[in-house]
Amino acid sequence: MNSKFLHKFSLFLLLMLGTSTILFAQVRKITGTVSDESGPIPGVNVALRGQPSNVSTNAQGVYTIQVNSDADVLVFSYIGYVRQQILVASRQKIDVTLVADAQTLTEVVINVGYGTKKKSESLGSTAIISGEELQDIPAPNLAAAMRNRIAGVGVSQVSGRPGSTVKLNIRNSSVSDQAALNGATDEPLYVVDGITVSRDAFDNLDASMIENLTFLKDASSAIYGASGAKGVVLVTTKRGKIGKPSITYNGYLGVSDAAKVPEMLSGYQHASLLNEISRLGSLAASTYFSPEDLNYISTLNYKSWYDEVWQAATTQRHNIGISGGSDKITFFAGGSYQSENANYAGMQFDKYSFRSGIVATLAKGLKADVNFNVDYGTRAASQCSG
Repeated sequence: MNSKFLHKFSLFLLLMLGTSTILFAQVRKITGTVSDESGPIPGVNVALRGQPSNVSTNAQGVYTIQVNSDADVLVFSYIGYVRQQILVASRQKIDVTLVADAQTLTEVVINVGYGTKKKSESLGSTAIISGEELQDIPAPNLAAAMRNRIAGVGVSQVSGRPGSTVKLNIRNSSVSDQAALNGATDEPLYVVDGITVSRDAFDNLDASMIENLTFLKDASSAIYGASGAKGVVLVTTKRGKIGKPSITYNGYLGVSDAAKVPEMLSGYQHASLLNEISRLGSLAASTYFSPEDLNYISTLNYKSWYDEVWQAATTQRHNIGISGGSDKITFFAGGSYQSENANYAGMQFDKYSFRSGIVATLAKGLKADVNFNVDYGTRAASQCSG
């Protein structure tokens, strides 16, 4: 009986070891080179489809990214090239050759601030990205979703606090110290559906409500005068499309936690350390903890300060929209909810937004465009004190 049990137990251990080996082997690094007919392409965005992981190719067009399983799909995207998606499978190296998107130049119509024209007819420096490319990226706001995706556009976050502002900078523009004191910034001008808005209003936009974004650089932004000296970000929100009403949903949920937890002092160890420090300095030992205090602290089931405040952070976003209409009138309505908390307990940011619009053809050459937008955000501050 014992030999049969030992035999079964040995088989069980071998099975578990083999399974863990397979799972460990699936987490690996993939490397490769991205190029076109002219050679390597730097700055190409490489991401795992549906996951918050993306890198960019270096000056030699080389990238390295970590994948979790053979079922992962790599997404290669770069302005002016056809987006490619490649299944990882069991490969360790994946080289990609991007193909220029001829449609981007000959058919795509871009917003140039004072109207629209084909991209091939635009003489200034412009870049365009669609909302579909951004809505699946698990980023806290619209600006953060554009990190490493637009050439010449820098993205920087003020802090890691949930709901903190993410700044955009076009072509590394800057302002003098005196101009900064007078309220000038190095940020571009934000224009949503033809109306100039603040950066906060731009941050409140959800990617699911965006049709496309156009970036005007250098001379392209001259139409806006001095206001557009640092570049212009033109946002076109979604409109209704002719056809039967259709409902769309998009959402994600992500968790961020520490890969390795540092070893921290317990309450008793911390108190003893402070007493040792006091003996080396000029402070009296009584300034800290007496022997009676130490005995009491040693009986407490007290975690370290790290364990008291650290938590796994979650980020989630959900949005739903409905669109439809006829050749005379089209409509669109959509709402979104986003929630983000921090690894530091007690910090929370929630955002709600609703957007709707109706475009009606009143007569030949005469249209009415009515939009209604509401954004609301709440931020909870930490109640912990150090």
